Amino acid sequence: MNRVRALEQAEMRASTLVRLATVSVLLCVVFTYAMATTQSRILSDAFPVISETFVGKPQSSVSEFILGWASLVLFGMSWTIKTYLERYASRDASWRRWARRTTWFGYAAAVALALTATINYDESFRAHITAAFGFLFNMVIWLALVIHQLRRHPN
Repeated sequence: MNRVRALEQAEMRASTLVRLATVSVLLCVVFTYAMATTQSRILSDAFPVISETFVGKPQSSVSEFILGWASLVLFGMSWTIKTYLERYASRDASWRRWARRTTWFGYAAAVALALTATINYDESFRAHITAAFGFLFNMVIWLALVIHQLRRHPN
């Protein structure tokens, strides 16, 4: 009974979500790179493009699952940070609207990461790269807007 109460009272911190997403992506890269090198899948002699490691049978499934999981965690993190900004970094309604609008870039980054995982490098190079850069640009914009709001409201 005490365990149930402890779980009900436990809070998910944004830092926990960040760590979970980072570890998920890191594990994905390490596992798929290890599998790709054992199958001689790496096309370049130098450090490979990460997308090269995601093709092939076992690593494709691993990358789809782990990056899909990371995108789900990123979606949750975006929502958690939006809630934090609305409650603690908003003096008025205009800043709460700012937080809600900012969150859409985080959601778009999560969707683009999921698309990057599901569209294989060999299936459609153009779609895979478009999704990857969509993820990158949406993440940068989202983080810049969140940092801007936090700097404007240091309390």
